Amino acid sequence: MGNGRLDAISNAIQKQLEIDYTDLIYKQHALGTGSEANAISYVGITGKNGTEYWGTGIDTDIMISSVKAHFSAVNNMVTSLQLPIKIEYSHSRE
Repeated sequence: MGNGRLDAISNAIQKQLEIDYTDLIYKQHALGTGSEANAISYVGITGKNGTEYWGTGIDTDIMISSVKAHFSAVNNMVTSLQLPIKIEYSHSRE
């Protein structure tokens, strides 16, 4: 468990969806040059069964591409393992 932004997102996903995975692997690179170039991110996670699941994300913002990749990896794991996911929405405006 790390202390970076992607680790914080990973911890929140695991807690909210009640799923477990380890070994968050992250790689990224630019798809062009200049400030408007897209970045592509690759995120890998290891499920409890030892299988690696990968996702990719593309955006001009590296953090957004990372989050997209992370959700893609989680989706690949959940779909592959057919994990039951319980999602509760709350929109409190206190």
